[in-house]
Amino acid sequence: MLQRCYLSLASAIAFFALPFSWSVYGKNTPVQSFAEHDIKAVYVYRLANFIRWPEGHKNNLVVCTLGKDSTTRSLETLFRQQHAKGHIKAVNSLTDAALQCDLVFVTQDMITQFNPLPQYKGLLTISDSPVAMGEGGMIELRTMNYQVKPVLHLENIKNAQLNVSSQLLRIAILVSDLEGEHGNDNE
Repeated sequence: MLQRCYLSLASAIAFFALPFSWSVYGKNTPVQSFAEHDIKAVYVYRLANFIRWPEGHKNNLVVCTLGKDSTTRSLETLFRQQHAKGHIKAVNSLTDAALQCDLVFVTQDMITQFNPLPQYKGLLTISDSPVAMGEGGMIELRTMNYQVKPVLHLENIKNAQLNVSSQLLRIAILVSDLEGEHGNDNE
């Protein structure tokens, strides 16, 4: 029970303390630290609240993962412990994701299998891969100066007939096709 309360509190802190960072005072003075993969999992978990799906979208969110890494494991734990609206499942392909999911997190090792990443109507693709934007991704969770920031490719999101809320637009980095190939910046 205590662990569930801690995770709920940590999730709330991590989400509302945007932009996310590893610690309050910087890398040399940690006060409250969170693992990078946990922060990314909270982002994936919460991002659906800031996306408007096409007409006729169901309320029960289905989040899928394509690949396995520390972020997907944290996301699975978060769904189990938060009694989330919707559920999470692993899929074997983006075609499966397009048929079964509203949002898919694609791991770094899986994203390189696509050139470009297909954009399906009503399917939001998120990755933390530094090549996500160049491969047709919609949202990249980019690490910059010890913070995780969402990077949005609005054209790719629009191609999937999705819309982004102004709240997410305010905190996100926006890229175009010309800028889409920037990677992580861990300075």
